[in-house]
Amino acid sequence: MSQILLKLDDYKRKNPRILKPFHQFGIGCPLRLRVNIYIGCAFDCKFCYIHNKQGEPRAYGEEYLISNLIKEINEATKLGLNSLPVMISCSTDPLQSLENKKKHTLKVLKLLADNGFPLIIMTQNPNKLLGKEYLSIIRSNSTVVEVTIPSMDAGQSAKRKIFQTKAPTTKARFKAIKKLIGKGIPVRLRLDPIIPKLNGEGAEQSREEIFKIIEIFSNILRGVEKEEVKKEAMVICNVMVLTKEVIDKLGSLGMGREYQDFYEKNGKYYKREDGKEMLILNQEIQEKLLLPVFEAGREFKVPICTCVSDVHFYKTRSCIFPVDSLPFSIENDLGEEKIEKKIREKFPGTSIVKSEKRSLWAATRFLTEDLEFYSYLIRETFNSQEFKQAVKERKVKEFLNNGEFIKKKLKELLDLSEDEVNKLDFSHPTPILYWIFIPLLRMLKACSSYKDKIKPDMIWGALNFWDPFLNSHYATQFLHEDYFKPGDTIIFKRVINEWLLQPNNPYVLTLTELFLTHKTNRKVLVIQRSFSEEPPTFRNLYSKNIIVRILLSNEYENILEWLNKKKPKYEIKNKISQEKEINKIIEEYLNLLKNSEIQTNVSNFVNKLKEDLETSNDLIKPIKDKEELKKFLNELIIFDLVTPEVWKWIVIYPSLLYNGTPIGGVFLVLDRLLDVPIYRLLQHMITELFAVPQILIEKQLFLEQSLRSAVAAIMSRNMSHNIGSHVLNYLSNPEELNNLWII
Repeated sequence: MSQILLKLDDYKRKNPRILKPFHQFGIGCPLRLRVNIYIGCAFDCKFCYIHNKQGEPRAYGEEYLISNLIKEINEATKLGLNSLPVMISCSTDPLQSLENKKKHTLKVLKLLADNGFPLIIMTQNPNKLLGKEYLSIIRSNSTVVEVTIPSMDAGQSAKRKIFQTKAPTTKARFKAIKKLIGKGIPVRLRLDPIIPKLNGEGAEQSREEIFKIIEIFSNILRGVEKEEVKKEAMVICNVMVLTKEVIDKLGSLGMGREYQDFYEKNGKYYKREDGKEMLILNQEIQEKLLLPVFEAGREFKVPICTCVSDVHFYKTRSCIFPVDSLPFSIENDLGEEKIEKKIREKFPGTSIVKSEKRSLWAATRFLTEDLEFYSYLIRETFNSQEFKQAVKERKVKEFLNNGEFIKKKLKELLDLSEDEVNKLDFSHPTPILYWIFIPLLRMLKACSSYKDKIKPDMIWGALNFWDPFLNSHYATQFLHEDYFKPGDTIIFKRVINEWLLQPNNPYVLTLTELFLTHKTNRKVLVIQRSFSEEPPTFRNLYSKNIIVRILLSNEYENILEWLNKKKPKYEIKNKISQEKEINKIIEEYLNLLKNSEIQTNVSNFVNKLKEDLETSNDLIKPIKDKEELKKFLNELIIFDLVTPEVWKWIVIYPSLLYNGTPIGGVFLVLDRLLDVPIYRLLQHMITELFAVPQILIEKQLFLEQSLRSAVAAIMSRNMSHNIGSHVLNYLSNPEELNNLWII
């Protein structure tokens, strides 16, 4: 576990009262601290979960607030936590009317700034920060101001009841934003929340209203020269979530029950880290509600951040925090800062991130940005004349093994010198696959290590690419060096590269072949060992009818035990590490299964597997040939042979673009099941990254068929013309007709 996480955990155990850890929104939320300076909020927004349970908002006793804060600042500073940003305040407005009298926010800001804490001030009253005392603090410290403007008529003058609050008007807030930016203070605009209409037709904020808000903010940003202000300028948007407090407030407007029914029908309950339950609308509705924000941001060239909403549009940010704020080490995939810089210059939205530990956040939060360069590279690769020629000549595999092509393409796209190109790694068996699918490979590696266990969750993973012409597959792969000992790593790579991934292998039915031969109709296959801890539910990810689940019978363990007695695993692995003819060694090993001593177990296993596959809601076409399933058993045994410890799960995702004809997919050998959000994200990436090559292959095949049809039509027309215009005319002349019979 990274040092900062350990330190934060130590700090939590001290039960801080004022300076507390921020409650994260799920696994990807960055680390930070928070201070809620007042209790309750005078602005009383109907869409906000802050509830004044004890009547009017109130302040802490000053001695209690300041003495505890000083003590906790000292504790946090000793642990090095003053590098984490502090949110001021997430559950109350720090600049409400109480501040005029108490000035607690001013005192808290000064204490935190003096100790080097970066500050994020969330408010609906930014004008207060223009005061001399406040300005002197936020100017001298790393501070960002987030101003909430949910509508054009928010605040005291709002005509719509849902936007009526005791906060300053929209006009006053924009005026203060302009002044703050003019003084060099970074400001983010929170167009938050987007509130759905109860009839499900759009939002309470009209499309025109959303465009107007972002246009005004865009105009304010024009001419800004200070780099820090430009870097932080963005619009943060989220769809309204329902908590008990929000339902109660909306109830005062006569809309509480209706909104609750609407959210329960079109959403789900979500439990935060602090145990608070909230209702969140489903992704499809959120996308429709946030689409106008994305379109306005694109039109007015203002970055959009979707924050806690589970929605990611192209070139939108999914988090307010930059890559360099991650609490773990970052490496760049290309190995050279110059090359990374060139990618950023050519593709400004791209974040080249990779972390060995706790990197799921990096992979998820920067997914849409990270894909920009690689999506372009995929399009350039599969739109190239070289690829079209490979399709025409049925040489797709040879094309993907062509390191010179991808080297030339990278050199062109990034204007790399010969020296810079030579520093890149093209040693992979399928270099084109490796380079174009780097985001997915990074995601796979991130998936297996973000829990930061000593042993990674994922033993091995491969990205399969199916060749529609050769009826075979090949893969680009990764494995965890920490999981395999040096000798095991060599053995595993040799077996996988030289044997399992060879097409038309007589001894193994690979999972990809199983899918394509028996038409699994784009279903996710989950293989579970009989002794695994818990069965995969996938309740929040897929409905049951798109999961093929196989529970290996006890006979499988009996087979392994018998094999190990006849030929111990370590002996076979030792042979493989020393000899080159891996095929013969493994063939000899698997031939043991023909022995009569073990045939009952093999037969029982195959029969059970056949029954499972054929009764899985008719997801796989019936398998008549049991020899195929014996080959499938062989593959599972080989995984046990070459992995240091026992695998517990195998999950395979096909590309979901076309029914029954995935061009590829991802194959995972796991020590334990991953979390549901990871599976959802993996499927999204697999489908998106495989879509382009598959569409282009289909297009090429379509053009070929069209060309053949056109040639056939022209030849038919020419033949018809010749017969009609020449042959029949010739035959209509009696003299010529008589000549036909002269020999």
